[in-house]
Amino acid sequence: MTAELAGAAAADRAASAPAALLPPAADHVTAREIAAFVHDLARTRSPAPGGDPADRAALLARKAELLQRIADQHALPPTPERRTP
Repeated sequence: MTAELAGAAAADRAASAPAALLPPAADHVTAREIAAFVHDLARTRSPAPGGDPADRAALLARKAELLQRIADQHALPPTPERRTP
């Protein structure tokens, strides 16, 4: 196999890899983001017992954005690599 063919085969494998089908990494929710959110959630008090309503609203907006990103990253069309049984 020539170097040119070997390079083309490697490029084909890279283009068909499951990672190539995923959205950009910036859109992926990381475990660190989830842990930071849960940590902040545990530290934020509800407005009823004296917490700040603005802080609570910001936390709920962050939660909605995080959950939307999780939903978006799992909304890819099924491929042979990601078929559910």
